[in-house]
Amino acid sequence: MTKDMLASHAMPDNRSVVLSPDLMAFLAVVMWSFSFPASKVAQADLSPTGIVLLRYIAASLFFVPFLLSGKIARVPASDWFRIALPALIGVTAYQILFVSGVARVTPAAASMIISTTPIFAALLAYFIQGTKLSKRQLNGTALGFVGVALICTSNGTDGDLLGFGMMLAATLCMAAYFLLQKPILAKYTSFDLVAYNTWIATISMLVFAPSMIADLSAGPSTSSLISVVIMGVFSSGLGFVFWFKAIALSNPTRIASFMYLQPVIVGLMAWVWINAVPTFQACVGGALVLSVLIYMNRK
Repeated sequence: MTKDMLASHAMPDNRSVVLSPDLMAFLAVVMWSFSFPASKVAQADLSPTGIVLLRYIAASLFFVPFLLSGKIARVPASDWFRIALPALIGVTAYQILFVSGVARVTPAAASMIISTTPIFAALLAYFIQGTKLSKRQLNGTALGFVGVALICTSNGTDGDLLGFGMMLAATLCMAAYFLLQKPILAKYTSFDLVAYNTWIATISMLVFAPSMIADLSAGPSTSSLISVVIMGVFSSGLGFVFWFKAIALSNPTRIASFMYLQPVIVGLMAWVWINAVPTFQACVGGALVLSVLIYMNRK
């Protein structure tokens, strides 16, 4: 993609740039990381489908005041398909696969698999758009995968084949989502798109209403409900706003490399939140991930 094309994609979000793209990408990854331990906590009382619907109801409500105040653009009928397709693939399908997969594997293993999204995004871009990667990006991708693998295997990668398959399918959905969202960012801001993606996904997930009602009738704990709200507002809402704003203002490959930080952050959160203490090997993997990020993003 040329610099002119990147500049045209960045135009809508240039109106209110306060944070740097790198910082926004980092904040997005931090917010996404909350969903791994939070999902484990919520699953003590709630079913995977109940969690998904509750999470997106919370996220949907977060965006409503902005719509009512006129801060979210109206979408003409001609653009609905371009917005709905990424939402159904990268939000609805991803979330169902993610929550179901996390129920069967450890947070470290899940985050390791999701962190390979840049690899699959690059492969999809290569086959669909003809995009090529530099030697530095190829080397960084390989080393980053080694780093997240070290973190994953340090915790034993507990899980089953179905769980790993679900997480891999979720990763493919996320990679497709990033590619499908990029063109529409030329017309709408990241905030607009995340809001509409959230509402579309919530409507499509209403089929899980019976599960959610049954979960709520059983009297879930306060910690489970708070965990779902955190996932909805931060992981599903603000996290994606920051991420797509960063993509609109910078090189998508550079921004995607920040996903290698996710296993490191998830490991720290799991340590504090659910008392999953990282091993020495996990620390080595985390150091490698950080080194890769510096290597890939140096000028």
